[in-house]
Amino acid sequence: MQGSDGVSAEQGRLLAEMAEQSTDMISRHTPDDWRFIYVSPAITHLLGYTVEEIIGVSAYALYHPEDAEDFQRRAPSVIYDRGLYTHTYRFRCKDGRYTWLESTSRSIRDPQTEALK
Repeated sequence: MQGSDGVSAEQGRLLAEMAEQSTDMISRHTPDDWRFIYVSPAITHLLGYTVEEIIGVSAYALYHPEDAEDFQRRAPSVIYDRGLYTHTYRFRCKDGRYTWLESTSRSIRDPQTEALK
């Protein structure tokens, strides 16, 4: 049986398992304030936070101050234009130091909320 997105329950389970096992951090964010609504367990190895600690935190609060403005300027093109881009930036780890990350981002909008743009 397939859901409205064309993905079977088994495919969905496998995709979720792949995200959970990935050594790359996979995350989803709210479009308005970029709060984490999902993050894979790789965040613990990469940044020191547990999944529970980071859910609800705005990514804007973790960018290095010199990189935050650049990200905020780019974010609308990804959120609204279904853009794809790679971004290199500094992000604050749980211990307070900054580490360089590179993210490839693509917006995937929920078709049921598409009309709410």
